[in-house]
Amino acid sequence: MLRQFQFQFAVLALMLVSACAGGTPPPETSPMVTTGVVGGTVKMSIVPGAAVPSVLVSVAGTTLTANVSRLGDFVLANVPEGPLELRFTGEEIAAILPLGTLAGGETVSVAVRLTPAEAAVASMSRMRGAEALVEGVIEEPSTPLPPNTIIVGGRIVILPSGTPVRGADGAGITAALKPGMRVRVIGTVGAAGVTARELVIL
Repeated sequence: MLRQFQFQFAVLALMLVSACAGGTPPPETSPMVTTGVVGGTVKMSIVPGAAVPSVLVSVAGTTLTANVSRLGDFVLANVPEGPLELRFTGEEIAAILPLGTLAGGETVSVAVRLTPAEAAVASMSRMRGAEALVEGVIEEPSTPLPPNTIIVGGRIVILPSGTPVRGADGAGITAALKPGMRVRVIGTVGAAGVTARELVIL
C-alpha cells in the first residue's frame, strides 16, 4: 500500500513539474507555432449533368496534398508559414491560387470558384488567435438580423457604431451597405461573430 502511494505521488509530482516546465503545447498565437491550417470548399464550373472530376489540392513548395471531397471540402494541416499558394490539379485541371502569406498559428478558410484553368476566391476568412480578416460578398440573410449586423462569407459580422467604412481607394463611403457588395472586414472574433474595427468596400 505504501509503495503504491509512493508511486502515485511520484507520478503526480512529475506531472506538476512537466506543467510548470512548459509541458503543455503553446497557444496558437505563440511565436513557437510555425504552421497553420488551410481549408475550404471548391465549386466547379462544369457542364450540367457531367460527373464532378476528382481534384487534388496541394501547397506549392511543400509535399502537402489533400483530395477535394465529393462535397467540395478540403483541409490541409501543418502548412508551413510563409508564402501561400494552392494548386488544383486533376483530369484536365491545372489552376493556381495565390493567397498571400500564411502566419504561424493562422487558420485560413477559403471558398474557391474553380474552372479547368483558373481558381478564384469567392470568400475567405483568416483567423489568428482573436484577430480576423473576412472577405466576400454581403449575403442576403434568410432571417432578419440585429441592427448593424451583416453576413460575409457565411460569418456574422457586427459593425459597432462609428466603425470606419471606406472604399478600396481609401476614400470615405457614405452609402449604405447592401447585399451583393464585396467587402473586406478586419476585426476580432467573439462568441457572437466577428466584431469589425474597419470595413473596406472592394
